[in-house]
This record gives sequence, structure tokens and C-alpha cells, in this order.
Amino acid sequence: MNRHLADKLLDSQTQRIRETVDRFDATLRHAEGSVQRYAALLSSNRDPIPAPAERFEQLLRRDPDGSWLASPSVV
Repeated sequence: MNRHLADKLLDSQTQRIRETVDRFDATLRHAEGSVQRYAALLSSNRDPIPAPAERFEQLLRRDPDGSWLASPSVV
């Protein structure tokens, strides 16, 4: 009798753990899909970021006297 009850308890606990793992697996798959969709949004429909030197040259220009001035497009 004790062996039968122990087997039943073990089966019950094994089933609970299996259900918990299955729920966790489903949640993880959902999260992975969300991350992939977010990554796709980030990589699409975005203007390329100019290289730092290009961005610097867009914002500033060298004056004939050697100083750096804001480009007319910025001012």
C-alpha cells in the first residue's frame, strides 16, 4: 500500500512539474517571438546613422582662421 501511494505521489508531482515546464516553454517561445519582432522593427524603417566624422562635418565647419563654427544648416 505504501509503495502504491508513493508511486501515485511521484506521478502526481511529475505531472505538475511537466505542466510547469510546458507553461514556461510556451512563455519563453512567446518572448522569443516578441524579441524577434522588436529586432525587426529596430532594423527596418530607420535612417542610417552617419559615421561620427560625417555627423561632425554636418554640424560644424572649419573657418579660414582655423576655428570650428556651427554650419549654417544648424544655426
